[in-house]
Formats: sequence, C-alpha cells, structure tokens
Amino acid sequence: MSEFADHLRSLLVEAGQIALSRQADLVIETKADQSRVTDADRAVEARLRAGLQELFPGEAVVGEEGTRVSGAGATWYIDPIDGTNAYIEGLAHWGSTLARVRGGRIELGATWFPRLGELWLASPEGAWCEGRALGPLRPGGLDRSSVIYVPSRFHRWFALDYPGRVRSLGSTSSHLALVAGGAARACFVPAGWAAWDAFAGFALLCRTDGVLLDLEGKVLDPLSSVGTPFVAGAPGAAEDLVRRIEFQPSAVRR
Repeated sequence: MSEFADHLRSLLVEAGQIALSRQADLVIETKADQSRVTDADRAVEARLRAGLQELFPGEAVVGEEGTRVSGAGATWYIDPIDGTNAYIEGLAHWGSTLARVRGGRIELGATWFPRLGELWLASPEGAWCEGRALGPLRPGGLDRSSVIYVPSRFHRWFALDYPGRVRSLGSTSSHLALVAGGAARACFVPAGWAAWDAFAGFALLCRTDGVLLDLEGKVLDPLSSVGTPFVAGAPGAAEDLVRRIEFQPSAVRR
C-alpha cells in the first residue's frame, strides 16, 4: 500500500481544507441518533468517496453520512469528520479517517487531523505519524504517571478506580491514535461505535502490538464485534484498565 500513501495524503489534506474552509459558517443538523452533523461532513465525505473511486476503482465504499458504493475485493470505510462536536466547537482534535478491509482483515488505516497537520498511517509495512515510525508499545500496567482517554460522558455510565490522568478529546480516532503512538497508555470506547469510527485506529494498534479487549477482558475481534464496548492499550495497560472500570447500572442517564 505504500505506493498509494502520497495519493491518500493528498486526498485527506484536500478533504481537510474543505472542512476548514466551511468551519466559520456551518449548517448544523441533528440526526436521528441525536448526534450532530454539518454540511461540511457531507461535503468532505463526497470528496473522499470520489477520490477513493478514482484511486481504487471497483472497490466498495461505505461512509458515515450515507455513502454506499457497491464493489468487490475490498471495502473502504469513511468517517468524514471524526469528532464533529470538537470541529463545531473550534477545537483541534478532529479529522477524516479511512480504513480498507480486504481478505478478512483491516489492511490499511489513515487519519488526517487538519488543525494538527498530522497524518497517521498504518499499512502492512508498519505504522507512522508524519513519517515517524511507530514502534512496539511498551508493556506494563497503569500507574500515577499514565494517561488514559475516555468518552466525555464516561462518568454517567461508569466508575473508574484509577490514580493516573484521565482525558477526553471527543474523537475516537484521536484516542486510538494517541494510544498507538505511545502518548497514552490506554483508552475506553463505549458501545455503539461503527466501523468508520475505529477501523483506522485498529490498524494503527495492530501494527504497534496494541491490545483490544472487551469488558470481560477477552480479546476483541474488531470485524466481528462492531459496536461492542472495548478497551485498547499497551500490553498490560489494557488488561489493567478493564479491571478498573465498573459499570453503573443505576447511573443517571439523561
């Protein structure tokens, strides 16, 4: 896939420029699931869909905002703007993600964060952030110096006995990338995620020896477990985080 890396970067950068150019004058709607979507999400998805059809003719394309292109051999999953709320609010951690599934595995993942100028790429050859190779994650449990990422509404559903630092950026792809890059030790992703939310991050973690576990501590197969809550992290850190998370069935859910 390395021969396509420059083409994918150009496509993602162009998509990011579309999002940035529309940020000051957005049309915002609420979808059936109560999440927000903007006219920029749809414009970015249209550009990514067209670009993938040019680069990989005949392959299927599926996007969060309604793209459904039939094809054979491989399927691409698009999240035009992962972290739409962060994008609307003018924060930095949002971007476009692409993931290619072929032969029963996530073959490639690419995520571009326009405000940060960072391309995160995973292919069969390895994983990189802006050309910097990402090495194997350091094994070991969590301690007071460790950083983990959780969703912004984590506290409404779960309790966490944890001595370290907890962060939320409002972007699943950001959380997974930072874990794969070693800037965080682990992250938690709640139920309901879709392929376009996490497959690119899974590709990064696969190339860096990251661990994916369900909340029972069992290894997660991402292709057969879409939507299942999970923990991703370095070996040892993921297992440690699973043990520390407690579901609160009596939590207020408003």
